[in-house]
This record gives sequence, structure tokens and C-alpha cells, in this order.
Amino acid sequence: MTDEYMSVDEAAKYMNKTRRCVTGLCSKGKLEGAKKLGVRVWMIPTKSVLEYKPSPQGFAVTHPREKARKEAEKARQLAEMNAAIRYYANQEQASE
Repeated sequence: MTDEYMSVDEAAKYMNKTRRCVTGLCSKGKLEGAKKLGVRVWMIPTKSVLEYKPSPQGFAVTHPREKARKEAEKARQLAEMNAAIRYYANQEQASE
């Protein structure tokens, strides 16, 4: 290992991540200054690896279709509850 750059294997070992994860970080530009040499080889600046801060967990991005599906389900449940309330309100009025 040179002082300036690390290989993907070295970075993965240091960061306690898989090779695939480190390669993905390089591809997305999360490891600043990483350079791709050829088809599969990345050279990652040591400084970039040392300064890398992972994003907070638990804030998963919901796919727009999934979000729309959940909103539609909530609207359907609300409509069912309102229909049940109207039904029982009409039953009470009829029994009086």
C-alpha cells in the first residue's frame, strides 16, 4: 500500500465493508478522488477513506409507487371507516 492511495481490498478491510460496497461508494462518488484504472481496478485516496462518514441509517428512501400504494391504502381504510360510521348512524336513526 502506498501512502497516497489504497486498493479496494485495503479500503474494504479498513472500513469493515465488502469489496462490492466500497466499489459502489467509488462509483457513486462517495469516496472523493477515487480513480478507476481499467475495467475493475480502483485507486482510492487514503485521505478519502479515513474521512469517510457513512450516512445515517433508518432513513430509507421510499419508492414513489410504494408511497402512492400506502397512501391509497390509507384512503381506502378511511373510506371504509366512514361508511361504517354512516351505516351505524342510519341504524340508530331507524331504531328510534
